[in-house]
Amino acid sequence: MKRWRATLLLVLAGFILGRWSLVLADGIEGGIRLSTGMAQALGLSSGPVLHAAAATGGVPRSDSVALRDAGSPDTKLSVQAVNEAAAELYLTNPFVSFGRVQPGDNDNYRELPRASQLVLRSNTPWKLYARVDDDLVAAEDLTRVIPVGQLEFRVADGKYVPFAKGKRFLVASGGPTGRAPVSVDVDLRLRITWEDPPGSYQVRITYELETEDR
Repeated sequence: MKRWRATLLLVLAGFILGRWSLVLADGIEGGIRLSTGMAQALGLSSGPVLHAAAATGGVPRSDSVALRDAGSPDTKLSVQAVNEAAAELYLTNPFVSFGRVQPGDNDNYRELPRASQLVLRSNTPWKLYARVDDDLVAAEDLTRVIPVGQLEFRVADGKYVPFAKGKRFLVASGGPTGRAPVSVDVDLRLRITWEDPPGSYQVRITYELETEDR
């Protein structure tokens, strides 16, 4: 609001000083005598007469002082905007199930290709992490657990990596994505042994998108 008012005052001042070519004369008939307030505003005394040469066609005397148009005044407006770091992360399938599993002659693995399908966007470099905070717990009896280290993940046909309780694992990273989002698919597999008690187990995997400020 303060900037707008200052600009308006400059425009008004330019209109008063720039529209006419004015001369200051002593005693010219038909001239316009300035009031005390207007004379002080222009830096003049109230005694002399202000005459509009353009209106009367007269020629200023040699001892008169001319006020010429000094050009239109201008001012500059600074415009600022802060573009903050922004990111989006979506998990297209918030629930998956290994179904019924059982141990075999050797430790048995049950795989879930593309168990997690993530979509993300970022205007800065980014890193995607995965974390599991608990062991797998049986719904029937909370004392029955499968160690979280028997749950493993991989990305893009890489090697499976076992989770560790409370530890963050880097899943993927990249630069600014632009308008088009990036898709990240995570495979899961679970190892079942003869030591694992029967039950319906569950656990939560937390995915975190971390961006870098430039």
